[in-house]
Amino acid sequence: MKTGAAKELSYQDIKIGDEASFDAVLTEDDVKTFMRLCGDINPLHSDDTYAARTKFGGTIMHGMLVSSLFSTLVGVYLPGKYGLYVSQELQFKNAVRPNAGLRVRGQVIRTMDALKLITIDTTITDRNSGVVYVAGKAQVQLLQ
Repeated sequence: MKTGAAKELSYQDIKIGDEASFDAVLTEDDVKTFMRLCGDINPLHSDDTYAARTKFGGTIMHGMLVSSLFSTLVGVYLPGKYGLYVSQELQFKNAVRPNAGLRVRGQVIRTMDALKLITIDTTITDRNSGVVYVAGKAQVQLLQ
């Protein structure tokens, strides 16, 4: 996943219906790094033998690691540089395997002029099949 410079959308630039998306792949190395950083060492994410005996049939990614891609969506693509992430609602719909091709998407569904606040419908899907992995809504305040 490569990102260039963050977009510089001000509150006045944003309209209901605006959207942005990007593709990403999270690897087993990303899982190891995440485990080291956050301390969640649940074997569902790292032990193939254990995870194979679960309903998932193998290791899966941490939901919070996958959903952390929403930070890139907000901080780089929509709205970008002038966005202050206020909150994020998350629903984990399906498990994600390491190295899955992901599509991260956001669409503005509400604006609040008095606070320069936007609500973004956020989803992470499999970029080939369209299966929804994570869904939710982000609240973002525009600093300009």
